[in-house]
Amino acid sequence: MVALSSNLFTMFIFYEILTLSTAPLIGHSGGDKVMAGVYKYLKILMISGILLFLPALIIIYAKAGHGDFTSQGFIEHYFSRSQIIILLLMFIFGISKAALYPLHQWLPAAMVAHYPVSALLHAVVVVKTGLFCIYKILIYIFGLKYLQSIFAEFNWVLFFPIITIFYSSFKALTSDNIKKILAYSTINQLGIALLSSFMFTSKSIGAAILHLSSHSFTKICLFYGMGSIYSLKKTNQVSDLINAGREMPKTSLMVLIASLSLIGIPPFGGFISKFYIMLAAAEQNQILVMGVLALSTLFSALYLAKLVIFIYKPTIANSSKMVLEHKLPNSMMVSLIICSCCIILFYFIQLFIKKFFIFIT
Repeated sequence: MVALSSNLFTMFIFYEILTLSTAPLIGHSGGDKVMAGVYKYLKILMISGILLFLPALIIIYAKAGHGDFTSQGFIEHYFSRSQIIILLLMFIFGISKAALYPLHQWLPAAMVAHYPVSALLHAVVVVKTGLFCIYKILIYIFGLKYLQSIFAEFNWVLFFPIITIFYSSFKALTSDNIKKILAYSTINQLGIALLSSFMFTSKSIGAAILHLSSHSFTKICLFYGMGSIYSLKKTNQVSDLINAGREMPKTSLMVLIASLSLIGIPPFGGFISKFYIMLAAAEQNQILVMGVLALSTLFSALYLAKLVIFIYKPTIANSSKMVLEHKLPNSMMVSLIICSCCIILFYFIQLFIKKFFIFIT
């Protein structure tokens, strides 16, 4: 319904409904630690929405008389430049599902959920909804051409996702917990998508949407793969993944494919979306964006290498009898195979996504 909303008010209502409806999924397993994570999830998302997103919405309705989405935006006719910048910041940080630093903390807290629920939050529902809301507001409320004119001389808004990218990379590099690494890698990839969209061109927004799409397939595959390993090894520590490659060869291969895509290795989906972001940055002569994207790719390679190295690191007592993969339900393997195929064949998928983006804009 967020995607189908035609005005700010409708989008806000369903944005908040999504927050409330996903909380029980996170807290399904129960326990004090889990409920603390649910409380932090609700606290950050609800407070930021009520204190920033909602007031910005009310201000626009009070001054403009409506909040309907228009093809070129309308806000420049009702507010001064300084007021528009303030409203822009209120939306960017009020929509904290986008996980910009420092309002990213709900996402690691929500990792108390089981792996399938985490996959839903990271790859499909929550974080993607946050970014989609921001994209609709940039295009249909502010207007990309007007935003380009405001930030033509110095686009300081780029520094918000840049800080998010470097912070999340550092946290992922210094963690030994699988769920934390996956959480901060999601924050990192969301930062890249926002970095692209904050160049305020149709191509950069399109590239950001492609990146979200490739990230969806990749992160689902990664979560399902690590969840499958967890179901047999019962550990969330990277150092305990030793010999998983021998015990679960097919699952480990899927995790490897997802990791290569998340890094941006061709010909996988992550490479294609990052390539389009690079093209959009090159057209705008945004050397800063290109440099940050390159560094982010390097950091992603480093923290994902930890997972892959330990998965394929053998123990002394290696034996073909140690293969445990047959214990997994067929449905889990089918899901992994489908996601892996989507990652490998993303070039063809993105052709449809690009046509759809051209249609909606």
